[in-house]
Amino acid sequence: TVEEVDIPVIVAEDDAFEISGAGGLSENVVDANDRFNGSPAVFGDTVTITDVIVAPEDVTIDSYNFVSLDPDTGIVTVGPDAIAGEYVFDYTICSIADTGLCDDARVTVIVPGNAEILTEDSVAVFNGISPNGDGLNDFLVIQGLEDTENNTLRIYNRWGVLVYETSQYGESGNFFRGISNGRVTIQEEDNLPSGTYFYVLEFTISGDSDSKAGYIYIN
Repeated sequence: TVEEVDIPVIVAEDDAFEISGAGGLSENVVDANDRFNGSPAVFGDTVTITDVIVAPEDVTIDSYNFVSLDPDTGIVTVGPDAIAGEYVFDYTICSIADTGLCDDARVTVIVPGNAEILTEDSVAVFNGISPNGDGLNDFLVIQGLEDTENNTLRIYNRWGVLVYETSQYGESGNFFRGISNGRVTIQEEDNLPSGTYFYVLEFTISGDSDSKAGYIYIN
């Protein structure tokens, strides 16, 4: 008899994202739906991205400056200044154990018009930053704070430790750039590691108190 040998299989599935009126986008294209040997692929564990290119035949806008697919993390990020339109990337994933085992997929990101992203009296927190000094997404952007009388921003790590706190965010260069100013566990001026963090934003508009809470991802 001939012994059966399992042949490794890698499948990269196409992705499509449309940012909502709530703010920006930060999604991992590999963890979303790609598969390795019949199980969900895990970026950095079973597979890695070896190539990312813009698909020029599908470009309907002039600039990709504020929309990116990071091959080092697998994260698609949409910045607050992204022009409305359709952004398309082709990427290749390969097995970490067998670099010759690869597959290709396409990512399509739809950015609606600005009126759909932010209404006149709304506050939108964009949840992806990559503070690497390249001038793109280097700090956490929160739109609409100009309509608030005051605001307080707190950011916590996944263990609930406060790593950043400030008032009047966005004024006089007061931005979160991935550096901790927390006083518990994390030392002041420490660069925070990549990963998911959670924010609580409290603010007042026309005398009414409001708040937002969610996550941000540091690439």
